[in-house]
Amino acid sequence: MRRGELDRRGRASDGFEPIVPVGEGIVARRLRMRREDVQRLGIVLSGYDGLASLHGGTDDVVYVVTTVSQSRTLDEVLENSRRTIPFERAERGS
Repeated sequence: MRRGELDRRGRASDGFEPIVPVGEGIVARRLRMRREDVQRLGIVLSGYDGLASLHGGTDDVVYVVTTVSQSRTLDEVLENSRRTIPFERAERGS
């Protein structure tokens, strides 16, 4: 595991507390994007009250976290946002 990556319990490899809330019923989308676009995505997400929270990750990776029941809506919002905010899904370990 590389520095800053999460183990299966959500702890960073450097031993710090989880940077992403994890647990039953929680879904996290890992996105690679430029730092200047993170704020723009945050503004979009804030328009959907309570849909998801945005968490900083390492370097150019952020985590968008929601509940399982709202994951489909989040995915739709992310797909629509991709038209104006460049990002890509980041697989673990990439």
